Amino acid sequence: MIKTDLTMRYMPKKLQAFKKYIEEYICTYFVTSEENHTIIFYTEHEDHYVPYVLLVCDMDSDYVEIYVNKTYDDISSEDAQPVITNLISNDMVKFLEAINKCIKEKAV
Repeated sequence: MIKTDLTMRYMPKKLQAFKKYIEEYICTYFVTSEENHTIIFYTEHEDHYVPYVLLVCDMDSDYVEIYVNKTYDDISSEDAQPVITNLISNDMVKFLEAINKCIKEKAV
């Protein structure tokens, strides 16, 4: 969960559209370049957290690319690329199924 309003404010508007999920699920936000912003939601797999749903916002694109890490690959390295066959951008039903497998932030 991204806890600061300041972070949300400077996020691209295309990613801000996912605010409901950003506030509810454990996730991280990072900028790889001025043109590329990413939010990663995590799931639990074999007793550790694994990046599961990736929201990739390329500033030159009209939409957010949504990927699901169905094979639980280690995508933590800096040069890791999302697998194109895991792209579900145009299917909100698949997105909702995937995000529901992610870890919800516990109320403090």
